[in-house]
Order: sequence, then structure tokens, then C-alpha cells
Amino acid sequence: MAFLRSFGRRSDVLVYDPHKLSSPQVFLLTMVIFLIIVAFIAAILTRQISTAFSSNPGLNGLIVGVLAVGILLAFAQVGRLFREVRWVNSFRAGSETTEPVLLAPMKAMIGRSSTIAFSTSSMRTMLD
Repeated sequence: MAFLRSFGRRSDVLVYDPHKLSSPQVFLLTMVIFLIIVAFIAAILTRQISTAFSSNPGLNGLIVGVLAVGILLAFAQVGRLFREVRWVNSFRAGSETTEPVLLAPMKAMIGRSSTIAFSTSSMRTMLD
């Protein structure tokens, strides 16, 4: 009978915790897939893009440069979330690993109070 109850259950499957923050890897993967699709479309339209680019190379070069900087900054912002997610999940588990940077105000407010209940104004302060 115990065999039938355990049938279909695997002991190596991780238990889902609804309160644990998920990793930003999903967003990085989505961003990379989108960039691959855009690069594929740009490769298909190479002749038209080079004709349009040659009409005003200075301005178009500036636009492409700003686009590249924006893409790098977007990846950097998502990359900064890894440390914060790791801190929140370890804080919930009771073992803090690294100091948060983006969530430093929240850590300071949590450290001052023994109970974790915030007023509306303190929540707005943390979110800002």
C-alpha cells in the first residue's frame, strides 16, 4: 500500500515555495532571445539597413551607439537583481548571505523593528 501512495512521487523533485522570489535568469533569457530575433531580422535586412545607414552615418551611428548603451544598461540592471533576490530568499530562510544594495533601506527598517509590519508611508519610502 505504501508503494501505491508513493507511486508517481519523486524524492529528488524540489518542493515549490510560493514565498520564495524567483531568479532573474528567466528575464535574462527572454532578453537574449529577443536580441537574437532582432539580430536575425537585421541580418535579413542588411542591404536595406546599410543603405539607410549610409544616408547619414554620423546620426545613425549615434543612434546605434545609444541603443547599444541602453541594451548594456538594461542587462546590468537585471544583473543587479541577482544579489537582491539571493538576499531576500536567504533572509526569509533565516541566514543572510550578502548585504543588499538596492534593498538597503528595507534592510535598515527591518533591522530596527522586531515585527515586520510597515505603515503606508514607510512602504512608500522603501519603494521610492
